Amino acid sequence: RASKAIIAVNDNWNTWSSLIGVQTSFADGTILKDYSGAHSNTVTVYGGGKIDITIPPCDGTAPNGRKGYSIWGPDGISTNYFNPSETITQEWEMSDDLGDSHIASLQQGGKLPSLSKECRVVGKVHSESQSIMTVELYPLFNNLSIDILLLDSNCNIIDSVSGIGDIIHDFNIVNEDFYTIKIRNSSANQMGQKCWVKVTYQAPVLPNLSIVKNKCSCSSITKMEYYEIKSYSIFPNPISNFLNIISSENDHKFNYYIFDINGKVIKQGMSLNSKIYLGDLEMGIYFIKYYNQIQKFIKN
Repeated sequence: RASKAIIAVNDNWNTWSSLIGVQTSFADGTILKDYSGAHSNTVTVYGGGKIDITIPPCDGTAPNGRKGYSIWGPDGISTNYFNPSETITQEWEMSDDLGDSHIASLQQGGKLPSLSKECRVVGKVHSESQSIMTVELYPLFNNLSIDILLLDSNCNIIDSVSGIGDIIHDFNIVNEDFYTIKIRNSSANQMGQKCWVKVTYQAPVLPNLSIVKNKCSCSSITKMEYYEIKSYSIFPNPISNFLNIISSENDHKFNYYIFDINGKVIKQGMSLNSKIYLGDLEMGIYFIKYYNQIQKFIKN
């Protein structure tokens, strides 16, 4: 507020916020303009440095699609401010939450699903032309193959890389654009997992604000069958021959999947009277998947 700019933020989804009498260091009579582009009108400082401003909601209905913010500074600034290009790093935890599964949200997040190549949207970045974008992926399991996809603002896949375990890859960025980063299992025959993703990129010096910000969501983001919570317990553990299942749904027959320590499916089928014969497994550590829940057990 020290005679430079006022950055105002609104976290309401569809309601404009009004602030009356915000104290600033601007002199009375100073005309302020919203440089975010959300307003076409200006405001005038009064009463010893006070201003009355409004802030757009987060739903993108404001002019120029601005979402949840406005930037008020002295009117007429055009050439005496230079925003240097900066190296930006953003990080995401792709966890088992899918908090952005609502159709009106950004539709980002969520861990990789089991037994599926369905993608997950990590995030979106605005990168400078003729630059390098470094994507780092750190999965929970270091022995399963994962694909990293890079999409342009039209949701076209322009580059990709696959790898097992930790992945660090440099993408060559040709054009300034809003880029979407997605991840997916390389095979539909492996266990889902959490991942941590870090993206380092060069921000534009003079960003092109007219680039359309398409969501580029995954095709079945609203289909959450594998996030339906059905709890169960297993016994004995360790096992010798039969694994018993006690389900909150009192299911006696259900589909199951057995994964080895590397996350690969080694056995699947239908249980019989809530029992699964596993006497044919070698001694070691395994995982069982029932609906969306995975539990570990030991075979003696």
